[in-house]
Amino acid sequence: MCEFCTQHGEGKQWYLQMKNYSNELLHAHLTPDQMDATGFDVRYEWVDNFIKGFTVPAYRGRYPEQLPAEAVASQTPDTPLTAEQALAHQKLRHFGQVIPIEAVEKVLGMADSIVRMPCGCRYIQTGLTDQRYCFGLGLDTLQILGKYPDSSASLEVLGKDEAMKVIRKLDEEGLMHSVWTGVTPYVIGVCNCDTDCGAYPRTTRNRTGGIFCRAEYPCQVDVD
Repeated sequence: MCEFCTQHGEGKQWYLQMKNYSNELLHAHLTPDQMDATGFDVRYEWVDNFIKGFTVPAYRGRYPEQLPAEAVASQTPDTPLTAEQALAHQKLRHFGQVIPIEAVEKVLGMADSIVRMPCGCRYIQTGLTDQRYCFGLGLDTLQILGKYPDSSASLEVLGKDEAMKVIRKLDEEGLMHSVWTGVTPYVIGVCNCDTDCGAYPRTTRNRTGGIFCRAEYPCQVDVD
């Protein structure tokens, strides 16, 4: 991900830069390219819409009857996009990178708050609800969760130590960790993925249409 590190990390790991977690970035006006890719004017609006359209269905077991007009417009452009254009939009909108568990600990240490959430991917892929493999960052400090009072059992606010205990358990189960943006480079969360993750088949089966990329580290197998 040299591209992100150059653009958003001053040559260092982009997801370990505190500015990419800042409230100022979340509420800053988007560039014309970002607005074109997302259909929104500020990141906060995109994040709120993401929770409404992706996370809420994963614990309720149903999709909203109608997505906001801005979301529909951003998903169905007037002119069909080429594979390259679609990937460029995806990188601007919502993109992830695989990271080792040591980096997960650093990311969680930078977050204002951590919320364990149901996984929208697994709901879409399997129909199972309340599969809490996703960790949203900064959501409860934005009072987004207050909009969904019936979600209190599924949207767990965790301390950093408690969150790491859960992720270490998922690591032992063989899940792959990744960090995600909510209108790049704002870091919206950490996911723990297996083949039920919606990004997995999109990335492994269609190299030009993937939405997350490999880690910056080689993987070594411990045969024991």
